Amino acid sequence: MVTSNTSSAPTRTFPPSIPLNPDFPRLYVRFKVPTANPRGKGTPNAPRSPLDLYTPRLTQGSGRGKVGLCPLCPRSPRTWFSMKFSAFKYYHMQYFHGISPAAALPFSPPTAFRTVPRPHATKLERNTMREGKCHRCGKWTPVEGVKNMETKVPELYWWKHAAACHGTSHIPGERDVFIEDAAYVRALEETKPDDQTESEED
Repeated sequence: MVTSNTSSAPTRTFPPSIPLNPDFPRLYVRFKVPTANPRGKGTPNAPRSPLDLYTPRLTQGSGRGKVGLCPLCPRSPRTWFSMKFSAFKYYHMQYFHGISPAAALPFSPPTAFRTVPRPHATKLERNTMREGKCHRCGKWTPVEGVKNMETKVPELYWWKHAAACHGTSHIPGERDVFIEDAAYVRALEETKPDDQTESEED
């Protein structure tokens, strides 16, 4: 089973008005830049840029049997997902890691939270519902399920809204997406325009 430890993960930087809700830690984490040339069996698959968090760097197979290696999960055990039946795109990259396929970056979190009553809830349903406010559409959307039970990935409900609404939009002032290690520095060098690199060498 794929796991993700966010208990000690560093968080991105947001404007002071954005609440960091401890019940939804994956909404705020920073990410390591994916390995440019991961070792293992498979066909190299070029990302849109070295800072692309979405595109698999290795694929296997073709057509209905094509799978992609998650660029964010730990190398062991390796996690391959079908690219034909949306397992990679929807059920893993968007709804487990919260990565936008349009922006190849994490979805923005809610700009605010509130709790509203559910007066007609049944015995197994929540009496109240937490909602998050979207920076793009301004609407309040549920951030938990109707059934009164724990979810393996609590952020799932917000990411479903974000996938349908955000596109490439992010909260103004949101930054520090990446953990600034050696891989990040190398990726920045690779993304510099050629003329900028040449001017720095002159």
